[in-house]
Amino acid sequence: MVRTAKRTPLIHAGRAFVLALAAGLVLVGCMEWSRRNQERDRMGYVASAIGAETYEFMLSEMSKTRVLEAYLIQTSGDYSDFGRVAHVLLREDYVRNVLFAPDGIVDGVFPLEGNEDVVGLNMYGDGAGNLEAQAAIEKEALYIAGPFQLIQGGLGIAGRLPVFLTDEQGQRYFWGIVSVTLDFPADEPHEVPVSDELLSCFDKKPVGTYKGRTDYMLVFANEADVAGIEPRLESIAKLKARGVIVTAKGEKADFVSRFFAPQSGVAEDPVTGSAHTTLAPYWAAKYGKTELSAIQLSARKGYLRCRVLGERVENSGRAELYLKGEIYI
Repeated sequence: MVRTAKRTPLIHAGRAFVLALAAGLVLVGCMEWSRRNQERDRMGYVASAIGAETYEFMLSEMSKTRVLEAYLIQTSGDYSDFGRVAHVLLREDYVRNVLFAPDGIVDGVFPLEGNEDVVGLNMYGDGAGNLEAQAAIEKEALYIAGPFQLIQGGLGIAGRLPVFLTDEQGQRYFWGIVSVTLDFPADEPHEVPVSDELLSCFDKKPVGTYKGRTDYMLVFANEADVAGIEPRLESIAKLKARGVIVTAKGEKADFVSRFFAPQSGVAEDPVTGSAHTTLAPYWAAKYGKTELSAIQLSARKGYLRCRVLGERVENSGRAELYLKGEIYI
């Protein structure tokens, strides 16, 4: 009886340990699941702004941030000789630049030509892509920013990866940010036949139908048609495309548009910068000019300036803060 009495607390302690271990494993599993879901959501948002083929390419290209990280680890944070090997990461036309930002301040950019304006960029500031850089530092993870207007011109997507090194005392410290920036060419649409599938998507008939790399573009007679159009989302979702742009000449802007993409998880997008890489070349040709004003006629509307730069389109506009909050997990 004495042995049994002594053994009972040990049994209880063992059970408590197992339960605590199981609870810990569940908690770790939940945290990992949450982290992956957050990353998937972030990437999904970016995926909704570009085509699926480009999205897969982008994921591949963003892995180059890990190459930059490995280079810094190997050289103890010294990138002064990186120019000798930079060309290996810059082979594809989509890659605008790779950069080093010690302490969050951009100091090294490859290639420098055409990217001079990004030198000195403070990623702790309020500029486009900087919120993702700050989140990357806080979470110690790769964050994708964009599509957004690049300081050096054009529309781009950038991967921001924080780098942590170890000093001589074995202490881990924040070195800075490495980044790979991709930009995207103008998407000049080509005319396609008016199919029954396209006609079934809306309550009005377009005067022209076109197809870009990822989206259909339907041109209507006037702004009122675009503003009052009734989308049939079930029909749009069946199209083999990211979504459908509807557009017409504008009354207070050069052109107006709306964008519907239920197959990409967006019934109607408020403002779609990537769609304007298709819209701008079309309307530039119609007007015979390269700089245009545009309004996206969503419920909250979006006002943009578009500039066609040969094979590139530069979009700019004014952003408004509409939501601010914190999420605790």
